[in-house]
Amino acid sequence: MKKLNLSKLDWKLNGSQPWFWKLGTSMELGEELQCEIKNVPATVPGSVQKALLNAGIIKDWNSGLNSRDCEWVENRHWIYSTTIPAEYFNEGSRWCLNFKGLDYRGIVYVNGKELASFDNAHIPLTVDFTSSVKENPGKELHLSVVFLLAPRWQGQCGYTYKMLDWKPRFNYHWDWVCRLVQIGIWNDVILETYDEKLLDTRCYSTFDGNNGKVEIRGEIDGDPDNIIHTFLKNPDGNKICENDFTIAQLRTSQISLDVDSPQLWFPNGKGNQPLYQLLIQLKSKDGKILDDYVTKIGFRQVKWLSNENARGDADGWICEVNGEKLFLQGINWTPLLPNFADTTDKHYRHILETYRDMGINLLRVWGGGFLEKEVFYNLCDEMGLMVWQEFPLSSSGVDNSPPTDAEAIQILGNIARSFIKRRQQHPSLIIWCGGNELNKYKDKQGVNNPVTINHPTIRNFYDIVCSMDPDKRFVTASPSGPELKGNSEDFKTKVLWDSHGPWKAIGPLDGEWKKHWEDSNSLLYGEFGAPGASGVILINQYKGDLDAFPCSNKNDLWSRQNWWIEWDQFVNIEGHEPENLEEYVGWSQKRQSDLLAFAVTTAKNKFPRCGGVIIWMGHDCFPCTANTAIIDFEGNMKPAAKALAKIFKES
Repeated sequence: MKKLNLSKLDWKLNGSQPWFWKLGTSMELGEELQCEIKNVPATVPGSVQKALLNAGIIKDWNSGLNSRDCEWVENRHWIYSTTIPAEYFNEGSRWCLNFKGLDYRGIVYVNGKELASFDNAHIPLTVDFTSSVKENPGKELHLSVVFLLAPRWQGQCGYTYKMLDWKPRFNYHWDWVCRLVQIGIWNDVILETYDEKLLDTRCYSTFDGNNGKVEIRGEIDGDPDNIIHTFLKNPDGNKICENDFTIAQLRTSQISLDVDSPQLWFPNGKGNQPLYQLLIQLKSKDGKILDDYVTKIGFRQVKWLSNENARGDADGWICEVNGEKLFLQGINWTPLLPNFADTTDKHYRHILETYRDMGINLLRVWGGGFLEKEVFYNLCDEMGLMVWQEFPLSSSGVDNSPPTDAEAIQILGNIARSFIKRRQQHPSLIIWCGGNELNKYKDKQGVNNPVTINHPTIRNFYDIVCSMDPDKRFVTASPSGPELKGNSEDFKTKVLWDSHGPWKAIGPLDGEWKKHWEDSNSLLYGEFGAPGASGVILINQYKGDLDAFPCSNKNDLWSRQNWWIEWDQFVNIEGHEPENLEEYVGWSQKRQSDLLAFAVTTAKNKFPRCGGVIIWMGHDCFPCTANTAIIDFEGNMKPAAKALAKIFKES
């Protein structure tokens, strides 16, 4: 088995009105065609939008109102093309292309011949093109990936049960990001050359309080008399166990490795994060290595205990890791960029290190996004950042109920299986969740009633998790429990489970906000926040040709994310209008810091009645003038983040 990353090849991007490219006759399908945008250098992975920006064809969507001028990109077909050198095919007898992420719908061609189509950004695509190689012995091959039109609307408002295009929704427009509907190859493209190989190899590790176990699952494409060879290295690099198994054992889930008294993986702030290396090899009967699978794993025991004073049927939100109870100090993780294909490893590391250094121990990967790239989970393993991973479903305002038709449930089930296969080995991952703010009923009936396990989509998720990854907790959605949110009157008679809100205060800190947090009795605060302005320098940097002041809906710059403007609050509290940008920003940032610090301190003081807080939201992916994020678009901590870091680091 040989794996070659095709990102190093020379890629070109062409764009045309829909289907005009089909009129061409060139075999390369990207050269000399009816295209209006021709031969733009492209990066893989990378988005169409970033390639066009680099070529000077579109303006920076982060500046002013430029994003509106980029929307024409959605209304074209786009063709990524490259030439695979003949020497890439010198070994092996079979060849396939593994596209780890395509956003969203299109067709794959090799030498002008259609080999596959795709229409799901959440699931990788594997294309066998052995016949193309054998039909052209000793020759280079021309690869083209055509992206067809994206769905017109997947954004924040609409009907969740009607959102049946399997593409991330957030970059169609949310209250914290402009519309930039990404198109492109968003993850690696790998050429695999092989004779026989492992298929769907996956593993998960458990710890029973004394010893560890690694469970291995998978299939092969090859001789059933081959051997599965496994070994495990401890964090010091020493081999601690080694075994051979038959293919029959692999296929019948009978492969496991036992580890006596393993070094334990702890969350951030509670200990170290030792990682073991697992190697699985497919060997022929004569000992030749045909394929391998390498990953890192960790051992930890996670239990969920009942909150103090919770009613008997309530979900437990006290997290115990390796016998120690801890207060969940979390943030809601949203994609780092609307054009997430262009996110770098360096960007991931910077943001995650910031959270680690703040004392954060949990990241809730929100359901309006996607399964993050592998580097994200590797870094979370390394830093002790536990992960709550949602499947790609989110609320839509008008209606928040999941789909109920059989085809959609089947596709969502396939997505869930793919997520689990690709990420379940990570010790940082502790929860699978059905999605964000999902309701039990359609069309806003019972809008305050979170979805339950009885919904067919959620039940299917639950069954899949129980079957494939039984060591992880499954949560129906966030929020969960009898009600989504509550107020001071509700708290007199009800106990909320995982609740959402509030996201904004009315009046000063010592008014309704203070009373809410003192009275509130939620077992977990899965989402809440307070708006705060970005810094003066950042606002001026990205204002484009607009004015940075006034900070009100009368200003087009600020009205891009108008939910989070608090001009009227400033006037009501201070008794006058802000005199300049600096005055408003200083006030807004201090207000956000004070509000969040009070909320988190109050909730933390209620432990173990309250199990934790997950702040909405962690970071900006767009240079919002104001938003609930505590880290701005440039990766700088707002004053609120610095204040929370002090609270999180207190024992």
